[in-house]
Amino acid sequence: MTKLVTADLALRGAVTDTVIELFKDAPFAWDGANCINLARAQGIAMGHDLPKVPSFNDAKGARTALKRMKVGSVAELLDLWFERRPAPAFAQIGELLVLPGETELGRRDD
Repeated sequence: MTKLVTADLALRGAVTDTVIELFKDAPFAWDGANCINLARAQGIAMGHDLPKVPSFNDAKGARTALKRMKVGSVAELLDLWFERRPAPAFAQIGELLVLPGETELGRRDD
């Protein structure tokens, strides 16, 4: 994986803003704007060489896609793709954090 080689927080912020613009007005969609695709887009924008994500269009498909990538959750996928920081306080602008969710996929389906 190639990382964005910069400590320039303004540049990291600009890259992150670009990704946010792509997703901010898009409603959640299993086959489009979702956390897996957002994480991949941000990783690529930050200079990581990440594999394609298998397509899916519902919760069951998302679980299957994660299994095909040899992980059991989005948190495990992020651990596979990115270096883990010792605590959220060490994160720099543009890095992704995992926070507790309401379900194993991090959203409610009701």
